[in-house]
Amino acid sequence: FKIDGVGMHYKMPVAALSSITNRVTGVAMTGGMFGLAVVSLTGDAVGTIEAAKAAAPLLVAPAKVAVTFPIIFHYMAGVRHLVWDTYHIGNQTDKSLLDKDSVEKSSNALFAAAIVASGLVAAL
Repeated sequence: FKIDGVGMHYKMPVAALSSITNRVTGVAMTGGMFGLAVVSLTGDAVGTIEAAKAAAPLLVAPAKVAVTFPIIFHYMAGVRHLVWDTYHIGNQTDKSLLDKDSVEKSSNALFAAAIVASGLVAAL
């Protein structure tokens, strides 16, 4: 059916986006560690980083965000899952941290906190 004459509309739930982001950040960290290991085995990792900083100083802050966001987001998402795993789930009459509204709120808070924390690290 058509809502506004254009066609079907679907908005990806923020809980799904946070789940996908958690998986992507895990893969990104694995790739980053692999890259760092390759550089370390074939040369000087610290020297390579310092050379990149000297060659492109404007990219230092975005690079810091690119490195810290996956770490911070993945860590915080893991803590959230630990809370979910140990918290009383409830039943149809009790509120739960796994209710749709609670999951949406915690997903929004997770994104906001990770973005702010990554920005603060990049500013240092």
